[in-house]
Amino acid sequence: MVKKILLVTVTLFLFCVLASNAQTITKHGLIIGGGMGDIKSELESLPDVKYSDVSYKSGYAIGYRLRLEPGINPFFVDVDANIGMKTWKSSYSKSLKEPALFDASSQYYYVSAGGTFNYSIYRGLSAGVGIEPTYYFYQEGETSRNKFDAPLIGKVAYDFGKFELGVSYKHGLTDVIKTDRIKSGKFRDIQLSLFIPF
Repeated sequence: MVKKILLVTVTLFLFCVLASNAQTITKHGLIIGGGMGDIKSELESLPDVKYSDVSYKSGYAIGYRLRLEPGINPFFVDVDANIGMKTWKSSYSKSLKEPALFDASSQYYYVSAGGTFNYSIYRGLSAGVGIEPTYYFYQEGETSRNKFDAPLIGKVAYDFGKFELGVSYKHGLTDVIKTDRIKSGKFRDIQLSLFIPF
C-alpha cells in the first residue's frame, strides 16, 4: 500500500514539475499556514483502559509557492515546498474520575512538496485539488522513525491582489502515528494559509 502511494505521489509530483516547463510562472512568494484538525486512530487493546483520547493540537508550516498558468483561463497550478510541525497528545485512564494512567504530547517535524490544480471561479475566488507528499524526519516525544505520507488536498482561496487567503483540508493516507498504545493514526488537517507574492 505504501509503495503504491509513493509511486502515485512521485508520478504526480514529476508531472507538476514537467508541466511547469509548458507554463508561465505568474507569481511566487512566501506561504505561511497553520491550523488544527483530527486524528483518525485505532488503539491497541489495553488492559484496564476504559477511556482514551488521541487528539490533534496544532500544525504550522512555512514555505515557498510557485504559481504556474498554462495561458488557458481559468486554470492554474500551485507548487509548494514547506517545512512544518504538528503537535498531538494522547491520554488513557480507567475512568473519567481517576487521573490518567498515561498522558503524553508529541511533536512531528516534516518537509513537504506538493501541488494543486486550481480553477478560478469568480474574480479572486478559486478552488483546487491536489496532493502533498510529506516526509516526517523527526518525532519528539516518541521513538524517532522516519515516516511518509501523501495527503490529498482540497482548498478554497481568495486573491486580494497583494496577498491571498486560503482554507484547505488535507486527508492523510498513511499511518503516520504508530506507538505501543496506538495501532494506527492518520492526520486530518484543516489549515488557514497566507500567500504573499513578491
